[in-house]
Amino acid sequence: MANVGVALVGGVLLLVGFFASFYYESKAIFGIEYVRIYPYQNVGIALIVAGAVLIGIGAIYSPQKKPQQPIVPSPSATTYSFAVDHRFCAFCGEKLPQGATHCPKCGTVVPS
Repeated sequence: MANVGVALVGGVLLLVGFFASFYYESKAIFGIEYVRIYPYQNVGIALIVAGAVLIGIGAIYSPQKKPQQPIVPSPSATTYSFAVDHRFCAFCGEKLPQGATHCPKCGTVVPS
């Protein structure tokens, strides 16, 4: 329950409401009680209802963690590696023979 604070306040109100509802003052003559008055009964009932509502709100409206979606790379973000074939000289553009280490036209060293 993520809204623990709301539910906790609701629980406190519920308990205070119960105590207020059953609190009484008695009138007695010669030690004999002849009447009991519950002065806070209406307040107690209101606190019980408010506490129950807050506990319900705390339980129902608790934010849930959404499951994370797996990260799938987009096609544009995918890197491709190509094998580079050294058939042309990078300097003059001359076609290189198979296994050449130098360009036959300009003499530039061909990277291996």
